[in-house]
Amino acid sequence: MTAPNKTSSMFGAQAPAFEPGQAAYSSAQESDGLLSPDQIIKQYLEKHLDVYGELRRGWENPQGDIHFQKRLEKVDQSQKNPRGRRDLFRIMLQIADQIDEATSAFTISRPKDPDVRAAILDLCMAPGGFAFSALKRSPFAKLCGIALPPELGGFEMVMRKWNKDKRVSVHFGDITMLVGEMGFDVPAGHVDAGIFSEEKIFEGQKFDLVLCDGQILRNQPRSEYREPREARRLTASQLVFAMQHIREGGTLVQLFKPKPMQAKQSSFYMVAKGVRSDSNTALRAVAEWKEIWAEATFTSEALRGNNEAVDTGDSIDDEIWMERKGKGGDKALAVLDEFGPTLLKMAEPVIAIQAAALRSVACYEGLGTKENQGLAVKQVTM
Repeated sequence: MTAPNKTSSMFGAQAPAFEPGQAAYSSAQESDGLLSPDQIIKQYLEKHLDVYGELRRGWENPQGDIHFQKRLEKVDQSQKNPRGRRDLFRIMLQIADQIDEATSAFTISRPKDPDVRAAILDLCMAPGGFAFSALKRSPFAKLCGIALPPELGGFEMVMRKWNKDKRVSVHFGDITMLVGEMGFDVPAGHVDAGIFSEEKIFEGQKFDLVLCDGQILRNQPRSEYREPREARRLTASQLVFAMQHIREGGTLVQLFKPKPMQAKQSSFYMVAKGVRSDSNTALRAVAEWKEIWAEATFTSEALRGNNEAVDTGDSIDDEIWMERKGKGGDKALAVLDEFGPTLLKMAEPVIAIQAAALRSVACYEGLGTKENQGLAVKQVTM
């Protein structure tokens, strides 16, 4: 992603000036030149935040993996019965309450123009807790959502009477397959050619509040080529959709750490208010996110399927895709040179909440002590 300009960022915030020597690295060569952006940022956090280093050193602990695997299995089982689905819905309501109390993100004002209606967009909407919370605070608004159908591994809708509420409109489908929103043509012979959609479901519509908290769902059937890239595809899809449909000055909820509901998990929410969706920085970011999506979607593996004889033309081979992913390190370094101290300031309290919560778990006792610094949690797929 292009480094934000100090006076014209998409979020309208001025980045603080850097003191000499604050950046983690001055060139890609100092990071071996081969690290991905994620790896560079993780190294930066570990170098500057002791509490992040404690968590990182524990990622190899098998006891932690076992503990959280059991939690994941419990979540899967809970979604098979109405009570479990209602419990998840209530958790999302509590998280929304916390976010709104801290940021007022879920509360939108009536537009001054009487011809403009306030609008909310919830990407990956089900079970509907965030959508319900936003609509409760702004009952005059309309609500549009996208949700993965339950038959494809998505959550059931728990929000009451959503399908009878004239304010609510929900499109059921896979947001990562909305190729029309991305502006690409599907190459001939693509293994998923039959499930891409060229429909632009909210074409021409703008929203005051956009919620994009979707995560990879373990029970969704997917083509094999998608597995190593699905996180990037889903993130890029949500960001492109959000930035192309958010009203200038609107609110985007994608850094907020709910507690106690998600204190032990590596999850948090970002809240961006006053989003400048029409700025040059935002437009460049959207274009780049589209390229990320395309490179992770139109691979030679996806076009060839099981037929090695098929000519894959301009598709992206795994080897080339990984090379491009690594070259993004230069951009990560540029962002850290300008935004690094702000990142540390924002990240430390979020990471500290998780570290403190994990000390209460039996298999994580001693986190941060000399006797046992290696107990932490890997980020898990929900």
